[in-house]
Amino acid sequence: MKAKLFLLAMVTIALAGCTDDLERRSSYSPEGGLQATIPAYPFDGGTRVSISDDLQTFTWSNGDQIGIYYLDGDITAHAGFGILTGGGTTGTFTNSAFSLHPSSTYYGFFPFNESATVSEAPVDFTGQRQIESGSAAHLGTKNYMYSVVNTDGEGDAQINFHNLGSVMAIRMAAPATEKYSSLEIRSNNANFTTKGNASMTDGTVTPTETSNSISLSLGFPGDGISMTKGDLLTFYLLTAPVDLSGSTLSFVFHIPREAPNTHPLPFTTGKPGKNMQPGRAYLYDLTNREAPYVTFGGSGEQTLQLSQEVPSLEYSVNNGAWQVLGTNTVTFGGTNGDLRLRGKSSVGTNGATISFGNSTPVACSGDIRTLVDYENYETANTSEAKFKELFKDCTQLTTAPELPATTLADSCYYFMLQGCSSLTQAPALPATTLTKNCYASMFANCDALTSAPELPATALAEACYNDMFNYCSSLTEAPELPATTLDTLCYSGMFQHCTSLTQAPELPATTLTDRCYFMMFNECTSLTQAPELPATTLTRMCYFNMFGNCTQLNYISMMATDISAFLCLHSWVQGVASTGTFVKNSAATWDVTGVDGIPSGWTVQTADGTPYVTFTAQAVQTLQMSEAVSSLEYSVNGGAWTTLGTNTVTFGGTNGKLRLRGKSSVGTNFARIFFGYTTPVVCSGDIRTLVDYENYDTANTSQAVFAQLFSNCSQLTTAPDLPATTLAESCYRDMFRNCSSLVQAPKLPATTLQSNCYYFMFFGCTSLATAPELPATTLADQCYFGMFMRCTSLTQAPELPTTNLSNSCYKQMFTECTSLTTAPELPATTLQSGCYAYMFYNCTSLTTAPELPATTLTPSCYMYMFNGCSSLNYINMMATDISATSCLSYWVADVSSTGTFVKNAAATWETYGTSGIPEGWAVALRND
Repeated sequence: MKAKLFLLAMVTIALAGCTDDLERRSSYSPEGGLQATIPAYPFDGGTRVSISDDLQTFTWSNGDQIGIYYLDGDITAHAGFGILTGGGTTGTFTNSAFSLHPSSTYYGFFPFNESATVSEAPVDFTGQRQIESGSAAHLGTKNYMYSVVNTDGEGDAQINFHNLGSVMAIRMAAPATEKYSSLEIRSNNANFTTKGNASMTDGTVTPTETSNSISLSLGFPGDGISMTKGDLLTFYLLTAPVDLSGSTLSFVFHIPREAPNTHPLPFTTGKPGKNMQPGRAYLYDLTNREAPYVTFGGSGEQTLQLSQEVPSLEYSVNNGAWQVLGTNTVTFGGTNGDLRLRGKSSVGTNGATISFGNSTPVACSGDIRTLVDYENYETANTSEAKFKELFKDCTQLTTAPELPATTLADSCYYFMLQGCSSLTQAPALPATTLTKNCYASMFANCDALTSAPELPATALAEACYNDMFNYCSSLTEAPELPATTLDTLCYSGMFQHCTSLTQAPELPATTLTDRCYFMMFNECTSLTQAPELPATTLTRMCYFNMFGNCTQLNYISMMATDISAFLCLHSWVQGVASTGTFVKNSAATWDVTGVDGIPSGWTVQTADGTPYVTFTAQAVQTLQMSEAVSSLEYSVNGGAWTTLGTNTVTFGGTNGKLRLRGKSSVGTNFARIFFGYTTPVVCSGDIRTLVDYENYDTANTSQAVFAQLFSNCSQLTTAPDLPATTLAESCYRDMFRNCSSLVQAPKLPATTLQSNCYYFMFFGCTSLATAPELPATTLADQCYFGMFMRCTSLTQAPELPTTNLSNSCYKQMFTECTSLTTAPELPATTLQSGCYAYMFYNCTSLTTAPELPATTLTPSCYMYMFNGCSSLNYINMMATDISATSCLSYWVADVSSTGTFVKNAAATWETYGTSGIPEGWAVALRND
């Protein structure tokens, strides 16, 4: 076949049983033989969508050989027939020694296999390799075909083969400028037959090996296919027929990596599977997905009208023509079909309100960004898009559209779903940086809402959560609130009148702002225990009426020593339970009782205010150490302190919080924590309380090592404080490695570092969007090595102010930070060996390199520094001496194909390519 990548040699004929079944030829006739036809692979449903015609035009080629098999009881025979003439879909095959016996029934199979029998012909769908996008040539090696063969009485026959397999045609756009080594297709609940035995009578395949995934290798072995981001790709894969109609498929690109570590998987997308039948092709088109328009449906007739016109907003009913919406009343639902909306409005709906005409329930789905830019909704600029009051008082609404934007406008969702009393589920809110009033009153009066969305934001803004769940009377549990840096009114009234709320979120902030918790839990009549309040200094009106009329509240732990701020405790415990426990800081000298202090009638206990390392979880969780740490103790729910060792300790939910303390001068010294369940865990407190809890603020940390402590703890969402300024070697090495739920990094105030101190500290923290400040001016070997490697949500690097470098100090620091758009300044003019090696390796969103002022390079200093930065198009590099070993080795491989390279006018070197000035870039000279 034309599709074959190698020639099939003539196989020696093997016979068993009666030799008359395949008769010996008395003479050889080159004109005679078998006429064998290759069938096409029609696309299921006739949908081609411009897929290459190669799939329809397989032709026979020199060297092709078909097998002819005979079976009659115990009598079997087989022989290979080689091609005489090819070049078309029908080819002539013959065997110089044997012909077919007239009137006998034979079975044909391609390709010829001496070990095959009529009932068991081996098939193997592994090892497929496509050399270039759009080519189906490789399918010939796996294009198993079978047929029943009837002779014509002259020993010849017309064989109409049937394709045994099914073709997956996969169409997508290259997700990044990269070299791809393979494409893997994964099924979530069905298996592919990777190897098996086929029947020549009906093509049925009996599996001998199966897998939930199957792979297509790309390009030549050891190389891969290079693609530019956005290139249209078409790939073909042959499989045994399989019913995938109940499956979701993921299409995953693999990238070859020579260094520095294992390759990533940069692209995955879900797609419904299909019931693939033999001899047919199925298109999986990942490029022409219809936009997820904001869609309204209902079981009965309903109408929709906007209070004011939104420019560019269009509607379609029952997939009909798109029309301008304006303020028209549109009928949909029931037999009328669904109503879809789309738009190109950079300001969103900007205060327009939807109203429905009757009481029929309405379900809403789709992506709200399709109202901003339906043609480019995934990359739409949402910085000015507002949907405030859009569904206000829509009591018919049962579900809300998706709100995936991470860039928010002020007041973007202000009152958006207020009064939606039938809404039972809130949309996800993934933004980590909030804006003024963004969620203010968003779900107010949604009294059917039983659970809140996750709120991962760590950068808050004025009144961002103000009254967000006010009067959500069915809400029983609050989401985690990980932010430790607050803003004015940020949580004011957030859960006011949530009368079913039984558990409050942790409030870890120790520095407060004016009115930050103003009336936050007012009239939460089911709340029995307040969150711990660790702040020692209060601010203006910070706790104003915070627990007012929480009639069952009977426990508060509040560490304030300074309550002098204006109205900071005004009516904060008015109407709480008549008896309870108040835990007060032993250092506090204030003695106010009543609604503005300690509730009258409550028992007062004192606490030392020590910020022990504390773990909280909203449901049951367990903790265990990989090895015992000398002197480490634990306490659950305020109970007695007990030696931890390697015991499994249960905490979380009704079990209460877990606290750790110790007197270990070497810290935890490479011991690791393991959590037993998937329940998220919030960690707070000062890590120095594990070194010397009695004198934590003056503890000697020069030998304290916490390396690997939380490594692979995917449940961890927040970290303890790390305020030590005297560090040990490797002190925080791998400390949070692969903590994929960590959203906020602790502060790192040390100015003098030690070797390996931050080595791979946040490696694989894929939810970490903001890096801590790094004020260090005295570095050490490998101090920042791989610190943020694979932090794929990190968009901006911290400042790196020092000019005194050390060996490999920044090596791999931001490797594969694919969202990083801004690099830090690198002011050093004297470099060290390997100092910036791999620093921005595969940072695919980086467009401009930091200025590189050094004139003399050192061994490996820039090696692989910008390798794989496919968007990078500007470099300013002043080196005049590039003679050091490997100083520029592959430093600009796979950067943008065009760009500007600013070069020192005094430089005499003229090296181009991946280890010099990128090919195709303009060169500008600079005189300093």
